[in-house]
Amino acid sequence: MATAPAAGTASSKQKLMHKLSKSAGQAKVGIIKSVKNMQNHIERKDSTHSQDNGKGGVQ
Repeated sequence: MATAPAAGTASSKQKLMHKLSKSAGQAKVGIIKSVKNMQNHIERKDSTHSQDNGKGGVQ
């Protein structure tokens, strides 16, 4: 009978890990999206500033 509770805790651990990895995946997607948005923003800034000072954007 000693194996039954061990198996139970293993499966609940697995469920917890799955939950964590799922939320981590969603967080990762959010981070990637925000980084891409920042890159787009910086690129836009660069293109507008490059005409002004010829140094290619943000100082």
